[in-house]
Amino acid sequence: MLAAALVLVAVPTTSSAGIDTIGSSLSGSATSVIQPLQDTALTQLTAAGGGRPAVPNSGQVLWVKVKGCAARRGRHVRPETAIFTQDLRGEPDGALRVISSSQRFNLPICGVHGASRRSVRRFKPRDQCVAAGDLVGLVVGGQTPGYPQGTPYFIAKPNPGLSVGTFSGNGATLNGSRYTFAPMADTELLARAKIGTGPDSPSRC
Repeated sequence: MLAAALVLVAVPTTSSAGIDTIGSSLSGSATSVIQPLQDTALTQLTAAGGGRPAVPNSGQVLWVKVKGCAARRGRHVRPETAIFTQDLRGEPDGALRVISSSQRFNLPICGVHGASRRSVRRFKPRDQCVAAGDLVGLVVGGQTPGYPQGTPYFIAKPNPGLSVGTFSGNGATLNGSRYTFAPMADTELLARAKIGTGPDSPSRC
């Protein structure tokens, strides 16, 4: 499975001592299902109060927290759990281009080792630099054996007025890919990113 993109949402950006935190407050439970047939990029198109939840200052993604889990069918049929983070940069025509993708991470499986739709996992991309105005996104997988309709990912919740963008395509989510997102209305992606700038960027982004 290749990296596509899920992005961040909804609370005011905070900045202190070279650290910015953007995205969802991670409150509530992941009750909205995202069930892609193909590798799928997700991005928060609108944040609370309007506008996009963009990176405020150039720096490095220190971690991304994601709330929720991948649901399984039966005890012995493992779902897809792959998830990636991406740096997305806007282009003049409104599309977003993939600048970089993280290493593979894995969401927990609902009901395994206590994981639930309220579980929060922290993922730490290696050397993922971002520029002011970029979006931080995620990618989830599609079909896998035993899941012809795709794995149900519970990583979002209803939130009136917000909108998550989706883009699907196997082999269409590599670095350099361009996304034109379709909106998923009234939805919040339960993802939050911490970005270090200046001396708070270990890779000196």
